[in-house]
Amino acid sequence: GLFNLFDGYLKAQGYLAMSGQIIDATIVPAPRQRNSRDDNATVKSGKTPTAPIAARRPRRSWPHAG
Repeated sequence: GLFNLFDGYLKAQGYLAMSGQIIDATIVPAPRQRNSRDDNATVKSGKTPTAPIAARRPRRSWPHAG
């Protein structure tokens, strides 16, 4: 019964869930990655920057659901 109600709601909103699909509406914030030009060039060449990128920047806390 619950799934039929949910399916009806999705259809009313314009979504069509086909059999066997999983619908995941999880939205999570993601910090922007700010690499230097040297870091980008190093990564593009297939190598790893010498110091971890995150270690050179202050950590930011992001709000999360729940």
